[in-house]
Amino acid sequence: MLDLTNNLWVVIAALLVFTMTISVGFLEIGEMGASLNVSLLKTVLITGIALVVVAAVGFNTAFAPTTARQVAFRIRMR
Repeated sequence: MLDLTNNLWVVIAALLVFTMTISVGFLEIGEMGASLNVSLLKTVLITGIALVVVAAVGFNTAFAPTTARQVAFRIRMR
């Protein structure tokens, strides 16, 4: 149960960081004015690319087994 709680907290924290990134982009757009719509596109694209990279690389790095004993234990449990 503790593993599930820890993993859920990491995922929720990551989503909060991505939300913060988009919010900062909106703040930047609001300060620069409506004529800079490219800034919104840039913010959304950068956040989208970061989300894909984190899903492909970061998640596997964060939740991968760290020792050979853990790998062997997980293989035996299957």
